[in-house]
Amino acid sequence: MSSTLDLRTVLDALTTSLDQAGIPYAVCGALALAIHGHPRATKDIDLITAPDQIVALKAVARVHGFTLEALPMTFSASGITVHRVSRLVGAQILTLDILDGSGALAPVWNARERVDTTRGPVWVVSRQGLITMKLAAGRPQDLADLARLETSA
Repeated sequence: MSSTLDLRTVLDALTTSLDQAGIPYAVCGALALAIHGHPRATKDIDLITAPDQIVALKAVARVHGFTLEALPMTFSASGITVHRVSRLVGAQILTLDILDGSGALAPVWNARERVDTTRGPVWVVSRQGLITMKLAAGRPQDLADLARLETSA
């Protein structure tokens, strides 16, 4: 485990461990936006998984230093549940949000794709799945991300 909080290095290590453990996941959020060709700054990692894999995913995340666990959050408007774990090194914190891929997110989860990147293959939500998630969230940054995705449609 590295002592730094370089986002992409941590993501690479985490997804490699998940692949090796056979734990299904897909990158979502701003990092998925980057994988789909629209990079922007972000301060966290967002992954989606099947509800019966959340505990296993958290166990792998703990090995990578994500030991600070919050209570699950369910957003009433969308019904989406997020499990947040964080990694602290000195004064730096990196948050990992694990989204429950059931309910409203089931179609997004079921349409995930394996994508070859310059840093190796990774599971990611599909472009349409990312659009669905951004529409559901509806925050200003999500709407700006949608505009970027539309320019490449």
